[in-house]
Amino acid sequence: MKKEICLSCLTVCTIMLACSTPSDKSLRSAASVIPVDLEHAGALQASQWFDTIMYVPLETSDSFLFSNISHLKVSRDQNIYFISDKSFFLFDGHTGKGKLKISRLGTGPDGYASLFDSYIDPETQEIELLDNNGKKIVVYDKEGNHLRSFAIPFMSFTLAKTDQHNYWFYNNNLPSEACNYKVTHYNRITEKSEEAYDSIDPSNLFISVRISEPCAAMPIRCLLL
Repeated sequence: MKKEICLSCLTVCTIMLACSTPSDKSLRSAASVIPVDLEHAGALQASQWFDTIMYVPLETSDSFLFSNISHLKVSRDQNIYFISDKSFFLFDGHTGKGKLKISRLGTGPDGYASLFDSYIDPETQEIELLDNNGKKIVVYDKEGNHLRSFAIPFMSFTLAKTDQHNYWFYNNNLPSEACNYKVTHYNRITEKSEEAYDSIDPSNLFISVRISEPCAAMPIRCLLL
């Protein structure tokens, strides 16, 4: 267990490097690695690692009003996106200007019954929304037009992808006939779970955690944060 935790923590920097494009080689070579001592945990001073901190005020017009934010992420092209008020929000990461809002709560073919997580595919720019209650992923294009939806065999709380067909889901302590594990690797082509970790104990209470967005070069254990 200790080895898994160490791998997870030390890979925070590896994720940033592995996800970089070839044009980022100069940035990778100049990147600093932040050491993590699990035996003697302590606070890190931001001033020791960063030269500049930039605040980006997000647009709060009538079209982009939001309250509680969850699952905030930054896309490869530096856009900011998150879930709020059962809607998906996308903002320009440099100017803070609102770019897109998807709010399709409902039973229609282009809607979702619940909204727990989101993902922007860096290759296709498609937006994938995780519908926990509906046990499906709803896919939209970058303009917010519905493209398709596909079912998953369990209720899940967070998602990540390693390529177009391989998904990783965190199912919390919610067992199902299809998967009795908290973390599972699901292949969309075969429609089966190919790997799974951390079996669910039904006697445990629900807990809320997040998994990092992985890259193809990441070790599998790094998903167990």
